[in-house]
Amino acid sequence: MIDMTLGSKGSYPIFTCTATWRDAEINLNPPGEKYLKFIIKGLKEAYGYQDERIIEYLKNLDGIEGRIDEQEIANLVKSTHL
Repeated sequence: MIDMTLGSKGSYPIFTCTATWRDAEINLNPPGEKYLKFIIKGLKEAYGYQDERIIEYLKNLDGIEGRIDEQEIANLVKSTHL
């Protein structure tokens, strides 16, 4: 078994995840709705981003661009509240 720990910070272990393939060899899947809502909530809470900024940010990310319609992103953003 490969040890993937890099040490710890306080009482929390720090892990790394690596792979032997290159980015271009990966078939990306769009993120699920629950994960997107988690990210959206974090952007609103941690950075105070407004809905339009979040939509612009998300729509151009690898894994989202061309895979999730901008209107669907907008609907998720607007329905995600703190």
